[in-house]
Amino acid sequence: GNGQAAALPKAGTKRKRATSQRKSRIAWLERDDDDKSPRVPEWLHARLRLAAKATHARLGDKLCPIGVDSTGRWTPRYEPLQYAEYGPGAHYASWHTDAELNSDDPEDARAVTVVLLLSDTSAFTGGRFQVRSKGVRAHEVKLRAGDAIGFPSQRLEHRVTKCASGLRQTLVCWATRPSGLQ
Repeated sequence: GNGQAAALPKAGTKRKRATSQRKSRIAWLERDDDDKSPRVPEWLHARLRLAAKATHARLGDKLCPIGVDSTGRWTPRYEPLQYAEYGPGAHYASWHTDAELNSDDPEDARAVTVVLLLSDTSAFTGGRFQVRSKGVRAHEVKLRAGDAIGFPSQRLEHRVTKCASGLRQTLVCWATRPSGLQ
């Protein structure tokens, strides 16, 4: 594509959020051959899966609860990738996790989040990615185009500060716990 926002299909979120909490454009990118949805190149999805696996290996099943199948293999499921754009004034100001602990909501089966920055940092101002754990002091994570950060979906609070100018673009990958695994 030409990289212009107008080419994006309209997309919604599972949970409606007030614009005071989040203001951005998103689209869901599929891996299958469905001609109705934008596709993710297999090489890119494979790299994001490796990043999710490395995050799980580093942090363990206690922080990233995916479990194993009956043969002891790590076999997560993957949601469609989320493409997000943050233009001038856009943000995800609310501190949030990508999943809630002890919930039966399908979205809350997320165990590992991988955020990949697509935009060069010279392409936007503001739009900083910040993290905190248990409400403790925020830390900015400095990413460059092509950098990714993996973290526990249910445990690490994060947000994106208001973008002052330009266009901040990301892909988000979620590895989820398959139902029925230990």
